[in-house]
Amino acid sequence: TTVYTSSMTNPLSGTRIIPINAGKKGILQVIMWDRSINDLPCRIILLPELASIPHDPPLPKATIAEIKDAISPIHCIWFAARLNETLLSQDEQNVIHWITTILGEQAWNYAILVLTHANTIKEAWNRADMMKKRSENIRVEISVYTGWDIAANITSVPVTALDDIMLDGKKWLPELHEQIMRRSNLKGIT
Repeated sequence: TTVYTSSMTNPLSGTRIIPINAGKKGILQVIMWDRSINDLPCRIILLPELASIPHDPPLPKATIAEIKDAISPIHCIWFAARLNETLLSQDEQNVIHWITTILGEQAWNYAILVLTHANTIKEAWNRADMMKKRSENIRVEISVYTGWDIAANITSVPVTALDDIMLDGKKWLPELHEQIMRRSNLKGIT
């Protein structure tokens, strides 16, 4: 499982950090650690610098291959974004671009939009409306790289905070666990 989030706190002990030389773009860190949540073994992978790397100039092919080798296999992509934001940020656009470049457009067939901070929207009707709009904005950007046939099928799930799920050993929300099981490619995307 791979996760992108800009609000991640410090990972658990046992974290591995793999530095990858991206040439003029500097050093990228692949941060990963293993967890078992609801008795499901997971490898959480963070690529925090992807958010700040502009599309142009592109990463060298050797760097893309090195990143892909470091994170393989991937079974499910979690694209984490704040539910209470209205527009897609440049960081989010960069991450969508680089995930597609590194893993290929078919990887989005195994993605989930994890919309955080769902607890900040009190009225259920407002939360549902915001989920629809926020999910649609993200899917539109993904469709630039994949076409609408793939992007339209990406499921979104609201959560309060990913740190609670990944770092504190709490149980996954049933909705998130169900979507992960439905959207995962057990053979691996890469």
